[in-house]
Amino acid sequence: MGSGLWRQGQPADRVAGGQARVVLVRHLAAVTVLLPLLALTLCYALSLYMHFDLANRTHCLVFNFFPSISSAAGKFSPQKFIWRALLALHLAPRVLLGYLTHAHLARVLRQSPRCRRLTAACLLLYALEQAGLSGVSFVGSLEHYTLHKVSFIVFVAASEAYMALVTALLSRCRAAPPPPHEQTSLRWKQRLLTLNVFSLVVAMYLFVRHNTYCEPGVYSLFAIFETCMVLSNMAFHFTSYWDFHDLQLCIARVAQD
Repeated sequence: MGSGLWRQGQPADRVAGGQARVVLVRHLAAVTVLLPLLALTLCYALSLYMHFDLANRTHCLVFNFFPSISSAAGKFSPQKFIWRALLALHLAPRVLLGYLTHAHLARVLRQSPRCRRLTAACLLLYALEQAGLSGVSFVGSLEHYTLHKVSFIVFVAASEAYMALVTALLSRCRAAPPPPHEQTSLRWKQRLLTLNVFSLVVAMYLFVRHNTYCEPGVYSLFAIFETCMVLSNMAFHFTSYWDFHDLQLCIARVAQD
């Protein structure tokens, strides 16, 4: 078997005598985001329906109405198995999209040593983000709290830095003006980065306030803004739908000698 990448309009579907399988990369990008979104939605729905009191319980036992992601996706069955299964399914295409994003940046940015270094930094941050996400997803806070906490910090720090750096590079370092679909992608990246940073700041404030004063409902407000932060991160990665709008992945059988 072999694989390759083509722009639409190129003869990817005629490789190896018509035995090729062609996948639009933009569809792969959509599925990669939809899998964790589906997992998160199911975990919240099941936790609120089946484990409302336990999912919303905190150390000071005040009333809350909406659980954190860690509680909804990592404490109860079948939620934690749904979360881990769907996250595992999305990892392979997510790694592929990271490579394609790196190649996209290398293609559209100026070919200066500084731009090349920053493009490499984006790839490193992307890898750290996925490593942090994997740690948070597959090691629950009840199983190993320290590793779960460190993984969450790595995920948040790497994802914030990655989104900011990619947005800055595409805004300031392009070799040529972007086509309309990539302009749309950049506008959404800028909006989602703003929403993500705002959600993170508010979530941090509410988390500190909850631990300081232990007021009813404050932890749920933290959980809502935490969810907004995660959803805006998912949506940021979904903008690759426009970046790869005409890119095809071709998987074909290679003729044997």
